[in-house]
Amino acid sequence: PPPLPLRAMASKAPPKAPDSLPRRRSAQEREAALRDMAPRYQGLLGGSECGGVLAPMENLRESHHFKDSDTSAHTPDAMRGIMKEVTRELPRCLEADPRGGFLVRYDEDEPAFLRAVVLGMEDTPYASGAFVFDIFLGPNYPQEPMSVVHVTPGAETLSGPHTPGGFSPNMHASSGKVCLSLLGTWSGPGWTAGRDNVYTLLSTILLQVVGVALPYFNEP
Repeated sequence: PPPLPLRAMASKAPPKAPDSLPRRRSAQEREAALRDMAPRYQGLLGGSECGGVLAPMENLRESHHFKDSDTSAHTPDAMRGIMKEVTRELPRCLEADPRGGFLVRYDEDEPAFLRAVVLGMEDTPYASGAFVFDIFLGPNYPQEPMSVVHVTPGAETLSGPHTPGGFSPNMHASSGKVCLSLLGTWSGPGWTAGRDNVYTLLSTILLQVVGVALPYFNEP
C-alpha cells in the first residue's frame, strides 16, 4: 500500500502505555521473601539428596587443580588437624542461605583437597552465580595459608577493562589466581595462624569478592 501522508501519520495515536509497570520490591519486601524462601532452600541444600553443604567426595583429588601436589610432607599431626577442621569444626560454621553461602566437598581419603562453591550475594552482579574454587591445605597449614585457585568453568573466556580479572579483579581469568591479602596475594593484613582457617577464606571471598556491588573499585 502507498505510504500514509505525513499529516495522517502525525495524527495516528501513539501506542498505549501499560496501566502500570512492574514495581521494584522494597528492601523490606525482598528480606521477607528471602525469609520465606530460606527453609525450602536450606532443605534442598542441607538434605541428603545433594549431600548437604559439606560432604566427602570420592576421588576428588583426581580432578583437582592441585592434584600433583606432594602430600608426603604432611605429618600425622597435621593430617589429624585437617581432618578435625574439615569434618568437625567447618560443619558448625556452614549454613545454606539464599542470600549467599557455600557448598564444600573434600576428598574422602585425602581431606587436604577441597572444592568449594561460593554463591553470589543478592543485589550484586554476582547474584544467583556459583563460583568454584579448588583449595589445597599444604603441609605448613594452618601456620601458613592454603593454596587456592578459581576454577569456575568458562571464567577464562571473560575479560574486563583495566583488570586481569574476568568475573572480578580478585579472580584472574587466565590463571585462576585469587587475589586476597589473607593469602598473601594482595596488599593488606595477611594470614594469622590460630585465627584464620578455611571458613575465614570462604567468608572473605563471599563478602569481599562476590558480595561486592561495584567490583570495579576492588582494583588497587
